[in-house]
Parts: sequence; C-alpha cells; structure tokens
Amino acid sequence: MNVLYLMKQKLNFQEIYELYKANQSISDLAKKYQCTRNTIKRLFIKNNANFRNRKEYMKLANLKIRGENHPNWQGGIQKMSSGHIRLSIDGKKIIRAHKVYCEAHHLKFIPLGYIVHHINQIPDDDRLENLQLVTKKKHNSIHMQGNQYAKKLNLNKKIMTNDRKSGFTYKQIGKKHNCSTMRAWKYLNS
Repeated sequence: MNVLYLMKQKLNFQEIYELYKANQSISDLAKKYQCTRNTIKRLFIKNNANFRNRKEYMKLANLKIRGENHPNWQGGIQKMSSGHIRLSIDGKKIIRAHKVYCEAHHLKFIPLGYIVHHINQIPDDDRLENLQLVTKKKHNSIHMQGNQYAKKLNLNKKIMTNDRKSGFTYKQIGKKHNCSTMRAWKYLNS
C-alpha cells in the first residue's frame, strides 16, 4: 500500500496524526492501517507534519519498555552471574537484595568502608541471620582464607621480610616468590 492508496481510502490524515500525537508509534499506526512504516512516514511528510524529536521519542520508548511494561519483566528480581540477587525499584534503580535487607533491619545505611557479608558464603542466601556487616579489610581476609595463593604468601612472609632487609628489590622478591612486584610491595607494607 502507498500514500495514494491511503488517500483513495479517504483515511483522515488528521485522525492518524492525532493517534501519533497520543503516543502511538509509527509502527503501531502501520499495523493498524495495514501498511508499512514508510507509507505512514511519507503521509506525514506530504502533509508537512512534525515528527517527534529524539527526546520525545526516548521518553515515549521508556514509558513503553521500563519496569512492569517490559516484556521480560520478572517481578523486578534478577540473579546476577555472581549469584547475588538484584532488585529493581520502580523499574529504574537497581540494588543488591542483601544491602536492602541489611539497611532495612540493621541500619539506616551502610557506613563507608563496610560491606555486607554472607556468613555461609552463598550469595543468594539473604536471610538476616546470614548477613553481617564487616570492614573491607576483614571481608577480604575472610575470602582469602581458603585461597592457596594467599596461604603460600603467608608461609613466606618471614622469608620475604628477610629478603627485603638483605637488599632485594620488590621486583626480585616478587620473582622469587611467584607474585607481582606490586603484590610483594603491598604485602610487605601492610
């Protein structure tokens, strides 16, 4: 179908344009009048009609696909690849569930430098008895306990310190102990 066909059918341009202004998309109008999007566009051009600018289009698109209106909406709950649960608030703000629970039941907010830790180390177990507030340093040490690399460094700390006192550079210490120069420096200066 083309513009002439639409004109021959005596479809009222004003009716189509009013629907467009009432937040109908060009695709929706094309489906309704059983024609292509280009036919609708040409009809608008022929009648010197104004198209939506990008800002108006984005606003309309967001109304259609955000939050509960999105076809993939799953109640605002999403499981991340790390195993943590994320919650969508109003279809916009996304926050990790364990932070919400901790803030709601323990504190008004999580203090700077603190992390919500899962005691049993299962990231989707957000029961209050499984959540605890710890410092970042403590959190890292908890997760490094089972790490063989960290254990190896712990066993060699005395040797690394002695090497440094003997005049070895951090680069030489890192090479000797199978770690990076930065890791050796941080480890010996912590």
